[in-house]
Amino acid sequence: MAEGWATALSQAFHADDEVAFIDELQKALLDSYQHARAMLAAVKADSDSFGRFGLRCLARLLQAEASAGRSQSLSLLADLGPGNEDEGGGQLQQLLLQLTTSSAGEGLKLLVRVCAAWGVRTADQLGAEVRAALEASILRGAAEPGGWGLAAVAAAALPGLAPEVPRQVLQAADDGSRDEAVEQLAKGLDDETKRLLVKQRQAGGRLRAAAKAVQALGLQEEFPDAELRWKAEALEAAIRKGRKEAMVGLSCQEPSLHAGCVEGLLKCGEVELAADLAAAWGCPLPSEDLVITAKRKREAECLCLPVDVPITTISKEADVASLSSLLSAEVIGFDLESSMGGPGGSQPTLLQLASARAVCLVDLLAVGNLQPLALALEELFAAPMPKVGFAGASDLGKLAGGFPGLKVAAEPLVDLRDLEADRRAAASQLSKKKAREGVSLSSLAEQYLGKPLDKTFQVGDWAQRPLSEARAHYAALDAWVPVQAMALVPRRDSDAETASLSSGRASGSRDSERSSGWPVRWRDPEASPCSSLQERLLAREAQAQCPEDVYWESILVVLPCFSGYAALFGLQHEVKARLRIADDSSAASHHFGAAVSCLYLFGLIFRIGHKVVFSRLHPRARVHVAQICMMLSMLVMSVVVLTMECYDLYWVILAYSLGGAAMGSFESNLLNCLTPFGHRTKRLAILGIPLGVNSILIGGFFLMGPPLQVPVTEVFFAVAVLNLLGLLVFAIWIPRHGEAGMGGVRELLADCKGCRHWLPQLWHYPLAFAVDTFTLAGFSPGLSLYVYNKEVVQLTEGFVLETKTFFAFYNTANMLGGLCGRWLSYRLPQRHPAVYVGFNALGAGLLLLRRPVLAPAGAFLVMLGDGLIYGTISRHVDTAIPQEFNLIAISYWLFVGWAWAQSCLMRALALMLDLAGLADQLGLLPRLQRKPWVLLNDHRAAMEEALQVGSDDLLRILAKWLADFSPAAVGLAHVSGTVYLAPALEDAGLTPEQVLIANLFSHGEMGLDALASPALPDAQALSILQELATFSRVRWMRTDVEVPWPEAAVPLPQDKVGMLKPVRRSVLKKHPLLRDEMGVTAQGNCLQHPSFVHHDIEGDTLEEMQNSAASIAAKRGYAPGGGATAGCALRTEAGMLVSGSEVSARSGAQISPLQCALVSLSANGLPRSSVQDVAWCANQPCNELEERDRALLARLLPSASFRGVRLAE
Repeated sequence: MAEGWATALSQAFHADDEVAFIDELQKALLDSYQHARAMLAAVKADSDSFGRFGLRCLARLLQAEASAGRSQSLSLLADLGPGNEDEGGGQLQQLLLQLTTSSAGEGLKLLVRVCAAWGVRTADQLGAEVRAALEASILRGAAEPGGWGLAAVAAAALPGLAPEVPRQVLQAADDGSRDEAVEQLAKGLDDETKRLLVKQRQAGGRLRAAAKAVQALGLQEEFPDAELRWKAEALEAAIRKGRKEAMVGLSCQEPSLHAGCVEGLLKCGEVELAADLAAAWGCPLPSEDLVITAKRKREAECLCLPVDVPITTISKEADVASLSSLLSAEVIGFDLESSMGGPGGSQPTLLQLASARAVCLVDLLAVGNLQPLALALEELFAAPMPKVGFAGASDLGKLAGGFPGLKVAAEPLVDLRDLEADRRAAASQLSKKKAREGVSLSSLAEQYLGKPLDKTFQVGDWAQRPLSEARAHYAALDAWVPVQAMALVPRRDSDAETASLSSGRASGSRDSERSSGWPVRWRDPEASPCSSLQERLLAREAQAQCPEDVYWESILVVLPCFSGYAALFGLQHEVKARLRIADDSSAASHHFGAAVSCLYLFGLIFRIGHKVVFSRLHPRARVHVAQICMMLSMLVMSVVVLTMECYDLYWVILAYSLGGAAMGSFESNLLNCLTPFGHRTKRLAILGIPLGVNSILIGGFFLMGPPLQVPVTEVFFAVAVLNLLGLLVFAIWIPRHGEAGMGGVRELLADCKGCRHWLPQLWHYPLAFAVDTFTLAGFSPGLSLYVYNKEVVQLTEGFVLETKTFFAFYNTANMLGGLCGRWLSYRLPQRHPAVYVGFNALGAGLLLLRRPVLAPAGAFLVMLGDGLIYGTISRHVDTAIPQEFNLIAISYWLFVGWAWAQSCLMRALALMLDLAGLADQLGLLPRLQRKPWVLLNDHRAAMEEALQVGSDDLLRILAKWLADFSPAAVGLAHVSGTVYLAPALEDAGLTPEQVLIANLFSHGEMGLDALASPALPDAQALSILQELATFSRVRWMRTDVEVPWPEAAVPLPQDKVGMLKPVRRSVLKKHPLLRDEMGVTAQGNCLQHPSFVHHDIEGDTLEEMQNSAASIAAKRGYAPGGGATAGCALRTEAGMLVSGSEVSARSGAQISPLQCALVSLSANGLPRSSVQDVAWCANQPCNELEERDRALLARLLPSASFRGVRLAE
């Protein structure tokens, strides 16, 4: 097809037929923009004078009406440039002049591209008339809303324009919303314009923006005081508002502001802070009496460091040795202070370390880069005692960022804020996020130590030396208070502090650990946690002596079973080919599809059914049964079906049913068996899931391809052997724990009765898992197999890959995403899995773009989200659910999440694959994609013949499909026989019937013959339907009854596609008249009213044409008795115009112009986000209706502008 288009383009060029050339180019664009571009380049290469012909085509296309592909065609022609013997001359100048008078946005964009292609680098190369017109166009574009960007690009691309042009563009753009972009533009202009920009901002009171411009444009010599001016102004504002942090931050690096800052602090009552900074900066000191009074008040009201706790300052290398005194402490508290801003940003300046009896202040500015300090801190933070801080992990990160040599890992690390949040969450049933609100070190000091902390010195110049006594006292308290408060915060042992007190664990023996069962956790509500710091430390030491063993063999148990699962769903095509079943819509193909679906059906059943079917078996034995089932499934496929050639589908059903039962039973029972061995073992086990799946999707397909050509039979047999090895590994190396439950239905009922112990902590987690599984099934690889189903995949222009090679990269990205997600899920802080759904959505979005080069990244993100969600839920079940309910919780999670996902997927596929697949088979898909809500007469006839149904049944089939997803109706137009789809636009306030009328109105139909919908229309929609000229003949077809559906579509010969075929009215007469069903009569002549006639759009610019379209829409509107009507016209980014007219009824029901236009927009396949501007017009004042549309636009499209226009004569 591409070669045919290239030939047609070449013939049109040699025939000098511009119209035919443009028509063929737009046809080529329907296939691919890249192909069309390559064909243009090929035609150009064959001729030395193609450039001039391209200019003529571009000029002709500019005068044509907006149409699909016009914007892309203009871009391609604008980028052509000259041929070898082409000279632009007068023809080029004439085109450029035409572009300057075109709509500002489109014309400027194309002009810049044409100039770049034809080597026009400066304005001096343009004729005087073109240059003047260009300058006027740029100024006009800069004045339009949102047009300054293109105007700026044009001004920068063609230097040498009149000086006032770039200056006016800058002036229009510099409104405070895009300062960086304006500064970037100014960099390419002359120095005088740069200075004018700074002065303009200063005159407008935007001093900070002026200072940024001075910095960005290198004008420090011309404006040396710009930085000081904005800081002085900001300081005054901070003093007025009493914001001490802003006062100090602004003044630290500006000596001329020091005195003003001190005076401002005194006005705000911050006497001690003012005195401290005045002494450090050499400013006049406040009254000594004021300072003494403030100090006494602080000591009386706030917590102070005991006098017997010494403060040691470490400011030279010899002092570093004193840190060793802290090694004997039971707990170490720490904190970090940083400077406020500066050229390099905030930098750590002071590290505080404390025990219960002493405090050390480490002057990082003096000794931060010394090797002895790094060694001393490494030793201290590696010591076994707890290190406690308030948001301490953040402090350690800042310390390592400022001093890379001081990167230390505190183990164990305790965050005092998290301890208090845990206590509040447990006591008040709050979420962790809510419980953290209001928790500060000062509030904890007041709660547990009797007095709050004075935070006066939290701000200040921490880079000044020496530190004042008061500032040193404040810093010491920030490290000492966490030590004292930690022992007093009532709490339950967290995972990091789980006390495992059994003798087997304490001995450190792996065998004894296997027999000891679950570690001891504080789960009994009447049991008390360690009541003192000493007891907790003893528990921690006991745990430290027996580190958690990791059963890495678990990954070898998981991998074979998921390899079997992947073989069953991934090798379906190869099995189908061996069974000699064609990949078509035949009955045999449908039967095979039903057979392999047993994998998913039995998988769903056994995710919860294993508790009943295998009721008398321990979860460990159920894992063995699942492994045996998977092994048998592989053997049935490899030996019975493929080797012995028993091609009866019952064997396929047996194999896939065994595989489904294996997967449903294996996953939940194995996770339950591994839970007692800790997070690290569980994390390794779930890594086997992506490895197992991709061992087939990557490794299996590699083995079956050249040069090895391994038969599919041997792949199935190898997976059976792997499952036998996995069974042996699980039996020998993974220890048993616990005993079997009561079994059967009684165990399931007991789990359900005890749901209050586990369901509240888990019920919402499967929602995230359902979304994850939906995207996984849909895109991993899912629909990608249908998108990239040709022999090669074109990644970029001129670079293609074989489809198998492409999917090798795709599946590799899949695997890496799954591995990363599962690994990170146990490393990141515990969060709700819904947090990670964004990765799935982003990955699915990239894949839906259908850009092959982005597909591996999309697959990686989908699997990354899957790994994070799966691992997070698994981790949550282990830590939040009591031991006795662990298995039912895992089964519930997997069953509910998987069931919801599969049900949503099946419903989506029912519409996306069946309807789209049939349309694609009939060659109708490209046209339906351009007009998704319109099924033209020949489309309707083609579908009726292919499905062997009448027009009435086709309407009901389409309506039932649509109604599965949202309220919808389908209508058959009078005379034309076109079918119109009408899903409800609930956000725009339109019912399906109202959408149908607006769709008919927008396409100029004369009436409606039939309506298919699940229920009769409501009163509002009915009153508008009564206004139709053909209402008395409208037939109503119900869709809430069984709709006939053939087993397979009959392929339609290509020569019949596109043929017009009238609707057989006899098939409609079987259905009742809508007026009889509703007991009403026709009232109007809508769609045949006198003003519903064609008008030509007028205007030279796009804005004028938009105003004309709005005026015409107002004239064409319908109101009973010829009353006032209104209309509007939407303008999209691509310059397309979409109009809508008011449709009113006698009852007062109404479709507004904007509602009608939104229907037309969707019916033409245009996204709402593309709308930039709405022009609204009425033939008489309609203030209420106009305000209604204005509010609707502000709600649905807040970025679009709304303007009223006058009715044209």
